[in-house]
Amino acid sequence: MPIVEHRASDVFQDQQLHFQVVVLDRQLFIWIGVEPPRLSNLCMAMPTRLDPIPSATSLLPGRADDDIISMSQRLAKKVGKPVALSVNLPANQPLMRAFVEKRLLQELQQLDLVTGEVAAASVQQAANLNLQPAQPTTQP
Repeated sequence: MPIVEHRASDVFQDQQLHFQVVVLDRQLFIWIGVEPPRLSNLCMAMPTRLDPIPSATSLLPGRADDDIISMSQRLAKKVGKPVALSVNLPANQPLMRAFVEKRLLQELQQLDLVTGEVAAASVQQAANLNLQPAQPTTQP
């Protein structure tokens, strides 16, 4: 299988965002960020047969961002392949990160890497960030 590189850009609240997806034979490399381009973090998530949640770790020294590790796990689960993910966005921007994940899933769906049903559910999850507190359940 040839290596495929896909690039896209979008804007979130006047901030230009860039996406790069490199499709390798058995894994994906995904970079998301703003100008100037840099690789300040890199996480790898791999699906396993032993656990429904893919295993994940940071590949660069320093403290890994838990949100990025979680995003790499969700992506690996959705595409069924190992995912190397680098996200270089401004700190403390949860809405931007949700937008980025939603937009990335659209790109992955265009590349036929995520099934339409899984992608639609994922986009809906990302859109529902402002979840209401859980309603108390009554015990019978």
